[in-house]
Amino acid sequence: MKALVIGASGQVGTELMRLLARTNGADALGTYSKHPAAGLRQLDITSPSSVASLFKEYEPDTVFLCAAMAHVDLCQEQPELARKVNAHGPANVAAACACKGTRLVFVSTDYVFDGSKGMYAEGDTPAPLNEYGRSKLEAENRIGGLCRNLVIARTAMVYSYNPSSSNFAMQLMNNSSKGTKMRVADDIYASPTYAPDLAVMLLKLAESGKTGLYHAAGGARVSRLEFAKTFCKTMGLDDNFIDPVPGAVFKPKAPRPPDSSLSVDKIKRDTGHFPLDYEKGLKLFKQSALEAGI
Repeated sequence: MKALVIGASGQVGTELMRLLARTNGADALGTYSKHPAAGLRQLDITSPSSVASLFKEYEPDTVFLCAAMAHVDLCQEQPELARKVNAHGPANVAAACACKGTRLVFVSTDYVFDGSKGMYAEGDTPAPLNEYGRSKLEAENRIGGLCRNLVIARTAMVYSYNPSSSNFAMQLMNNSSKGTKMRVADDIYASPTYAPDLAVMLLKLAESGKTGLYHAAGGARVSRLEFAKTFCKTMGLDDNFIDPVPGAVFKPKAPRPPDSSLSVDKIKRDTGHFPLDYEKGLKLFKQSALEAGI
């Protein structure tokens, strides 16, 4: 495999690069947009010429598209920028893949759903509540019309031990260490996904030869509050810094789906990989933190 990881400086891309480095027969080039990192190339996916130039130079046979404007409230404030990065950019990449016959694995989100029922399957009808979800759904639709050798992998609430990331688990760790009170919703549900396990799922999907839509998320539905309490228990921390509240008190600029949990039956069936639940993922999070000297 000659892989191009677009968005390799982010949480998911970082784990993909690590996994590919350990994979026999895999060669990988990673890109960044605004956050330089050693060994990565700069790429602006909103520029068709920049995308075409890199494809011509590197000639990947597989592309993992992890890059996104993922700040949900910022997307709500700047919807045109969100569409430019999250929909137009992926369309540029998909067009380049189509020209070269390159396989594309696109990382999407649970926020394409309104959260009215939870445990969404791939066949359920999307109904995004916010601009972030709308821009990602537009990307799914646009790239699906451009590239046939395509996997769309929706994921959710990705976490890992990564000091440069503001993922929910890292927020819990940082607030606990500072003794800072942290409000946590007791009525918002999702399928937390351990980033290294997501990387495994994305690679398995790439290697499977399958095409279409998959939910690549954690193996269990849980509230943010229960996740936070399990985090503290796993890490051996007092949970008295956690302030349980209803999600409505946050009044975010962008509305959030109350239950965007995802069914992972299809990916289990087609790849043989059983996604980690949050309890197992948090044990591995702790192991990574200890290895880092925390």
